[in-house]
Amino acid sequence: MQNHIDFYGKEYIEINLPKLESSELYEYLGVYINLELNWDKQRIISKKKLLRQNYYLRSKCFNTTQTIDIINKVIISAAVYRMYTMNMGTKWC
Repeated sequence: MQNHIDFYGKEYIEINLPKLESSELYEYLGVYINLELNWDKQRIISKKKLLRQNYYLRSKCFNTTQTIDIINKVIISAAVYRMYTMNMGTKWC
C-alpha cells in the first residue's frame, strides 16, 4: 500500500492487488470462484462441510428440537447460500 496525493491535494491509498489467471481460484464471501466458472473445488468444500456438520450433529447429544433448529438455521441456510451462487450440476440434484 502506498499513500498518494491526487490532483486536488487529497490523499488516497493505492492498493496493489495480485493479478490472477482465469483458471486460478479465489475465495469471495465464502465461495471459491474463478473466471472460467469452474465449481469443482467449491463442490468438494461444500460436501466436506456438510459431512463434517453431519458428523458433529450425530456425535453430540442434542435432543430432537435442538437438532431440527441447528439443521434449519445453520446447515441449510449456509448450504443454500452457496448453492445460489453456483451451478451445482445435475449429479447434485
